[in-house]
Amino acid sequence: MKNFTSNKNLRMVRAMLNGLLFALFFGMLVSSAVAVASPNPGDTASPVLALAVAAVSFAGGFVLAKGFSHSERRAATFVACSLIDADITFDCGGLTGGVMPEFYLANKEDVASIDLSVTNPMVAELITMVVAKQFFTIAGQLQSLEPKSIFVPGKYINQYDHEITFYVFDIKPGALEQLLNMKDGNFTAIVRNNSTGVDGNSKYDIYGGESGLKCILQERTPNDTENLGAWKVTLKTAEYAREGKPPLRLYDTDSTTTEAIVTGLLTP
Repeated sequence: MKNFTSNKNLRMVRAMLNGLLFALFFGMLVSSAVAVASPNPGDTASPVLALAVAAVSFAGGFVLAKGFSHSERRAATFVACSLIDADITFDCGGLTGGVMPEFYLANKEDVASIDLSVTNPMVAELITMVVAKQFFTIAGQLQSLEPKSIFVPGKYINQYDHEITFYVFDIKPGALEQLLNMKDGNFTAIVRNNSTGVDGNSKYDIYGGESGLKCILQERTPNDTENLGAWKVTLKTAEYAREGKPPLRLYDTDSTTTEAIVTGLLTP
């Protein structure tokens, strides 16, 4: 289907053949009608009239067939956005759950661009920062970082929510200032998975790469016996600006190259 609808010449030939069929069909009908209506048995349609009808029929058939090919191509283009084209296999090596508690956070406006792989739109091969800007390290411990992505079906467009919840185990003035700065900001986060895949191809995920993450929660209970009074923070995509994809995978060539990218992002 894809090759057929993408071949302009083939569509044109198809339209011309359909037009010819229309011409022959209507030409025969008109000739028969004139013969029946003629007072002299054996009379046939005027050659001029038959030629005119054939021409009109051919033009009509050509337009109809060409319009059909356009409709078919539009339908194929729409469907092509939602077609799977490869197997999903089972990893016999096993999947390791969880993420590292430490992650990296940047102001969305400081991310100049995210370059995607030409072969896989879910893989980011490079993140370019605005000059003198960088990602910052947000420290954590054990299970203090909880990233999440959720498919959100819509009336017209299906999207994704990206969300990260983390704890800040620092209540000194400097940490409080950064929490205040998060209140109205928009952010992009890089999270490290415990399951790193083959040569690091599953190690890093990007949350909020397209639309960014907004702060929706900051709370602290000093008497909390579980987190000992740490700040709980949640950053999430806004309802009016959800992401078009799940979290992107940050990876280029191999683990060494990818680690070099991440190290560079932490340097202004």
